[in-house]
Amino acid sequence: MEYIDTANHIGRIWSASRGWHNLAFPDIPAKFVALCVNNKISGMTDREIENKLTKLGFNPSYRYLGLNNPKDKNDPTSLLFFLRKYKRDDQEMDQAILTLIRGGIPPRAIVVITHKLYCAALGIGCDRSDNRS
Repeated sequence: MEYIDTANHIGRIWSASRGWHNLAFPDIPAKFVALCVNNKISGMTDREIENKLTKLGFNPSYRYLGLNNPKDKNDPTSLLFFLRKYKRDDQEMDQAILTLIRGGIPPRAIVVITHKLYCAALGIGCDRSDNRS
């Protein structure tokens, strides 16, 4: 079974028997967040988005977030370009977000996935130590 990590893949990325052929979203532990970019930006294909992210110095990984259940018509699984995990409140993430915006990625396309959102998307319990103090 081949898994896809890039939007520049030639061939099928979804099937009715398997769902998305992309890699699953990486685990987001408590007190961490994941910086991502939505795969839907008006006027840009997913390949153009990935190429722009690469030119901006990122190493994007095309991932799915959710249960990836092709049999459930209401499955809210999303495709995102995963960029990197950061500790919550990491100033490096602030700089990365500025780089994205200055490089032409619209702010509405920038997504920050928290531990709680990750757990909710997968329908699993989350670490209560993720609460802010």
